[in-house]
Amino acid sequence: MFRFTIRDVLWLMVVVGLALGWWIEHNRLRVLLRTLAATEQELRDERTKPLSITVAGGNWQVQRGKKMMIWFPKDGGVIAEEITDDKPTKGEPTQKASPDEN
Repeated sequence: MFRFTIRDVLWLMVVVGLALGWWIEHNRLRVLLRTLAATEQELRDERTKPLSITVAGGNWQVQRGKKMMIWFPKDGGVIAEEITDDKPTKGEPTQKASPDEN
């Protein structure tokens, strides 16, 4: 018959506890990595989508990273144009823009 002392049982509990803790953390890490990979794929898919802005029933295609100025004149309608370094960012628009012009 085997004889176990309290010290042997305590050591067994420490080893089992460490193994169980490692296994639980390993499974959490695996789930986290799967979630991260899925999120990265969703972000890649989102970056490739064309961006369009809908204002007053009109859609304007916008390139990512570009600035646009949108005016709402008193006589109605919407004016939108892309802002570049050679165009002013204040004042009146240079021309009326129509939806889906780009």
